[in-house]
Amino acid sequence: MLLVVLAFFALFASINGEETGNVAFTASIDEFKTIGANTVVKFTKVFTNYGNAYNSLTGVFTASKTGLYVFHFHALARHNSGFWFCLYHNEVCLIKAHGKVPNAFGMGGNTIVLRVKSGERVYVKTASASNLQGDGNGQYATFTGYLISL
Repeated sequence: MLLVVLAFFALFASINGEETGNVAFTASIDEFKTIGANTVVKFTKVFTNYGNAYNSLTGVFTASKTGLYVFHFHALARHNSGFWFCLYHNEVCLIKAHGKVPNAFGMGGNTIVLRVKSGERVYVKTASASNLQGDGNGQYATFTGYLISL
């Protein structure tokens, strides 16, 4: 019986990506949010966090393994407002996204493939004050990252 229980937990860990060493996360903001300039964006609703490398309290992904990663970020600005985001690798802004449309909702996003070393950080930060659309039924601002190759 003990062997059956151990086999079940090994299978469960493998399915959940724990045994294989997968690193992947997706998190979102599920509320209306105003974020000041030069502020790390905290995507607090976590859907997936294999490897526990994303910290929803800080908004920062810290690589647990050196490898090639893909990062995506997207957002929807509140009606008649805007957002200005930049994806940082450590302390360097690499790519930006902006969304603003007069009398409408502005949407934007960006994607990057990036070599990240173990212990290095990747996060999204506002370039200026940003107003995000969001509610419990709609996830309009998301941040995703995953390891594609060691």
